[in-house]
Amino acid sequence: MGGTMTGIVAQGGRGAADPDAFLTRTLPMPGLRPHDLLVRIHAVSANPVDTKFHARMGQGESTVLGYDAAGTVEAIGADVTEFAVGERVYYVGDVTRDGTNATYHAVDARLVGRMPRGLTFAQPAALPLTTITAWEALFDHFGLSVESTGTLLVLAGAGGSARSPSNSPSG
Repeated sequence: MGGTMTGIVAQGGRGAADPDAFLTRTLPMPGLRPHDLLVRIHAVSANPVDTKFHARMGQGESTVLGYDAAGTVEAIGADVTEFAVGERVYYVGDVTRDGTNATYHAVDARLVGRMPRGLTFAQPAALPLTTITAWEALFDHFGLSVESTGTLLVLAGAGGSARSPSNSPSG
């Protein structure tokens, strides 16, 4: 799939407050692997992982950050059978690929869920990393199960902050 799209490129070696830390650029459209969906991004969230990746980038390095997203399926890879063009989806991306802070994003369909009905795009975009973190804490770390009982108090449990294009700095 040829063509170009717009993306926000993080520049390494610059603090987040630096006006040149994040630049809007024209980028090539992502290519699709057999298990991929091409998603037109409608909302993304900003998470601490974005800040951490940006802080680790060296001078001269650049990348598209962003891991949580919600959008509409625009194209499907050859081996995808569970999604169709036009479906509304949300997901957490893969840290080994370009991020979601772009007009379009290629993601492995096995990481994607269908958006619950009645939600705006921004609402499910704030869920993936925070819900994975909660799941790992409750079930992997604490070993809770369906049989677990009692009260659990979670302090400082805030996570991602969703943004849709209408309220993002880039327009």
